[in-house]
Amino acid sequence: MSKLRQKIKDRLDQLHTALREDRHLGNDDQQQQIQELISSVAKFWQILSDEERDFVHASRYAVERQIVWSA
Repeated sequence: MSKLRQKIKDRLDQLHTALREDRHLGNDDQQQQIQELISSVAKFWQILSDEERDFVHASRYAVERQIVWSA
């Protein structure tokens, strides 16, 4: 696996963990950290798989709507 793909995978894993722990429902600082993590993944949009893109969309939706993550 290339270094770039590993970096993307690591960030996606961090985002998934944060959402599972419902940190996006926390205080403004936590929400900002989640938004920054989403942005750090989304900047690689061109090389994300369809599944990864769907995950980024779902993550944004959960953060914006303050929805409990149940995946």
